[in-house]
Amino acid sequence: GQGRVFSVFLPTKGVTLKGNNPNGSPRLLEQISITCQLRHFSPSTESAYRYWVKQFILFHGKRYPREIGPAEVEVFLNHLATIRRVSASTQSQALNAVIFLYGEVLGQPLG
Repeated sequence: GQGRVFSVFLPTKGVTLKGNNPNGSPRLLEQISITCQLRHFSPSTESAYRYWVKQFILFHGKRYPREIGPAEVEVFLNHLATIRRVSASTQSQALNAVIFLYGEVLGQPLG
């Protein structure tokens, strides 16, 4: 028989996230965790995404991701490939983490 394809809509826009930050809103890495958990990602995926987003931010001198865009993502991925010499699958995981950050956590997909 034919399999069915189901899509799941998990609304996050308009949802107030409570965090441990003194001003009440969760810090960026905490937002990643919350968003991963809302989407039922495995703990290992959540951990990997947090790791790669942190590496991305540190690589760009702790600049907030909203201040940087696709060109900086490309520079980061080139750095992983040429300087750190990570495997293609690791580059892919890093890219997916950054795409997730921009599209799902920040709500501004890379274009």
